[in-house]
Amino acid sequence: MGYRSAPGVISLSRKYGPERVEVTCTRAAHLKIHLYPSVKSSLAAGLDRQPLPQLMSPGPPVKHTKIRGAEYYLGGAKPVEEVGWCRIIRLMEKHARAPHRDGRCVSPTEGGHGDGGPEP
Repeated sequence: MGYRSAPGVISLSRKYGPERVEVTCTRAAHLKIHLYPSVKSSLAAGLDRQPLPQLMSPGPPVKHTKIRGAEYYLGGAKPVEEVGWCRIIRLMEKHARAPHRDGRCVSPTEGGHGDGGPEP
C-alpha cells in the first residue's frame, strides 16, 4: 500500500473501529491486496468477521510419461564432483586448442570437436 493510501486507511478506523481495520489490513496483506478501495470495501462487506481462507499447498508433482524431469534437461551430464575438476580442465583445454572458424567450432572431420559453440 502506498504512502498516500495510509492516511485513508487510518481514517477508516473512525468509522469501523481500529480493531476491525487492523484485522482487515492483516487479511489484505495475507491476500496481497494493496489498494485502499479494496480495504474499504472489505470493511463495508464485513469480510473482517469471516475466517481467512486457507491457502492451498501444492500437492505432489504429477507423474506422467510425457513430463520430462531434470535429468532430461541435464542431458545425462554428471555433477562436477563426479566428473572431477581435472577432466573438466582437460576438456576446456582441448576446446581451446580445437580449430575454430567464424567464431564456431570446426567439425570433427576437420580436426575440431564440432559442438558448434562459440569460440572460447
